[in-house]
Amino acid sequence: LLRDRDGGLWIGTQSQGIVHVHQGRTDVFAPSDGLTSENVNTIFEDREGNIWVATLNGLDRFHEFAVATFSVNQGLSNATVGSVLATRDGSVWMSTYGGLNRWNNGQITVYRERNQKTITAVREIVGSGLPDRGVESLFEDDRGRVWVATHSQGVGYLENDRFVSSSGIPGGGTLS
Repeated sequence: LLRDRDGGLWIGTQSQGIVHVHQGRTDVFAPSDGLTSENVNTIFEDREGNIWVATLNGLDRFHEFAVATFSVNQGLSNATVGSVLATRDGSVWMSTYGGLNRWNNGQITVYRERNQKTITAVREIVGSGLPDRGVESLFEDDRGRVWVATHSQGVGYLENDRFVSSSGIPGGGTLS
């Protein structure tokens, strides 16, 4: 559930898509309306008022009822988006089981685990040092660094497109 800045209520479902209750009416968005999946994982509102909906098949952006879709077809490293972070520089970061994805100025950059080499149609930071593909949680600190918690290898941050591990923090599941 998400209450947006205009007082609207966004409800993510596991089988019916997304429901938007606002100004006395209810709208339902499903794959037939352009939503990437009827199974919704996460709903997030960024500072510009965009509503981001992470589904099992990608990421959808709602802005004044126009839906922008981000999926594997647009360059995401994997269809399942787990965590979404909008940063001060206007980028949107998305964690997937295929790596860390950054959308900025209409382009997706994929950050992958160490020594993984995959050729894709998007800009890719090959071997950027992520300790594993299972990125779970994302956070931006006061210095603008993007912190990443991985599925099994702990926590660190990105600096100059490289992952810097933070010692002393145990691995294991971390959710935002």
